[in-house]
Amino acid sequence: MKKGAFMVGVYEILRQDFAAASAAFDDTDYHDMNICANRLMANVIFGDEHDAKYLVPGFFLRIIASDFLALKDDVVAKTVRQQAERFVKEIDLAFNEELDLKIIWNGFFEYMERKRELLMSPAERRAYKSNKAFTARGLSYLSSKFFSNPFLSGPDAILLRAFIIEADRLIRNHGAEQKELVLFSLIKSLDWLDRYVAVAFSDAEKSGNIEGLKIDVDPYIKRIQIWYSGSESHPYPDATGILCDILLKWRKYYLRYLERSKLSPDEERRVELPGQVRERIGETIVQALQKDVGEKGLKRKKG
Repeated sequence: MKKGAFMVGVYEILRQDFAAASAAFDDTDYHDMNICANRLMANVIFGDEHDAKYLVPGFFLRIIASDFLALKDDVVAKTVRQQAERFVKEIDLAFNEELDLKIIWNGFFEYMERKRELLMSPAERRAYKSNKAFTARGLSYLSSKFFSNPFLSGPDAILLRAFIIEADRLIRNHGAEQKELVLFSLIKSLDWLDRYVAVAFSDAEKSGNIEGLKIDVDPYIKRIQIWYSGSESHPYPDATGILCDILLKWRKYYLRYLERSKLSPDEERRVELPGQVRERIGETIVQALQKDVGEKGLKRKKG
């Protein structure tokens, strides 16, 4: 079968996936948008791996959906949505058989900068000035720690999550240059992969094949390290290639483990107890402490 004829069929399916995700966005159904973005990336596997670039639209659609699923303030969400609408239109414009990386990355950079400005609190807006050099300094420090001990999902492995939390904070407060935003995207994709690596790690511990798992994951981390130490310019084809390879690996892990991966902080939901229940628990704890203190006092007197 000719490559071109095969990929036309796959491309048409991917465009339908994109249309479904875009329609969900129009309906403010960000949960469905997230599903359709995942579906787009999953369907790329059935095409030609050399055309894995089609993963990029799905990746950024999921980033947008995740952002809005995490926003709890409707007023803020409506404000940020204007910029998100522009980004979705730019992804649509770039999503041709010959994917235009320049348009997509430019759209992402603008979206991140405008989102940062819109999400700052009044106090933060008064206090913080754009300082992208400081963000670059912070991410350089975080990267050095991460790259020196990169393996992700050991029993106590929290470095990747700490990297993402701190990088997100730096970007939101101080802004970021393009290179740091690309790095952040690569680390985000690694985090998605790590959800499945955590499950695979448990299997590898049982089989004694931890080193085999490292060999399976470490090359992506090494490639990110080499890329970050270099000076690739826009539209970042090498970084995009790394991103797509990580996403392909992530989707293939899905075929093995389905949804048995770790939940992200956005997906986890803390159980909230009713106020009266919290009060009763608090009273019980106080009473127990008072009883404990009283019993210790009596023992000291008897002694």
